[in-house]
Amino acid sequence: MENDNFRVLILKAPPEDTTEQDTFIKSLQNNGISAVLIPTLQFRFKNLEILSQHLADPENYSGIIVNSPRCANSIIESFKILKNKNYQIKWKKLKCFVVGETTANIIEFNHLFQCEGGTCGNLSNLLELISKYSFDKPLLMPCGNLHKEQETNLNIQKIEVYETHEHPDFKITIRNIFKTEKILTLIVFFSPSGVKFALPYIKEISNKNIKFVAIGPTTAQEIRNNKIELSGICKKPNPENLVEIIINIIKGR
Repeated sequence: MENDNFRVLILKAPPEDTTEQDTFIKSLQNNGISAVLIPTLQFRFKNLEILSQHLADPENYSGIIVNSPRCANSIIESFKILKNKNYQIKWKKLKCFVVGETTANIIEFNHLFQCEGGTCGNLSNLLELISKYSFDKPLLMPCGNLHKEQETNLNIQKIEVYETHEHPDFKITIRNIFKTEKILTLIVFFSPSGVKFALPYIKEISNKNIKFVAIGPTTAQEIRNNKIELSGICKKPNPENLVEIIINIIKGR
């Protein structure tokens, strides 16, 4: 299925491993859909020394919550600070709950923990899963500076381990794409922070008829808060779900 007049813009942070093609781009292109990754966000680690201190005390926790690839990588870097692998061995005996298959893949590839909840799709669903368990100690949870509090009775100890910023190349990249003659039809947002950083600028520089797709209900709500109509919502943050939604949009346009 070739769609030469149809372009999909993927607005997200670039892959952590710059030598690999983004899995969402790869899946769309394999289905004959023209897709471009627009680096929208970048992340800067902070407080890794503090996180490493908490990772050095596994006996004080019942487990850990990892809700993004950045959080997974912050744990990897913090374990490097500790150097002593005995801490990591002790954490493997505790519960590890993750949001998203990408996060789970990072955790499992680096042999950090045994993961649960990778298919939950978002933190709200994951917390619902975790609430079915009973813990006598808190759960450790690295998070970003834009983390939104979730209503829960769980005992969670949060540590802010990264900051989110607009990618320095975002504006010039998307402005140049809007100048091309190829018809732009669809933009995919992956996070509420991506919407906050990117959508106001897109509305400022483009008067084209654009369709929008959100990854997850939280991102969808952020788009709706900007009075933008959605053409689709991916309930699960995986390439297969996105490809299915975009193919349905193409068929229905």
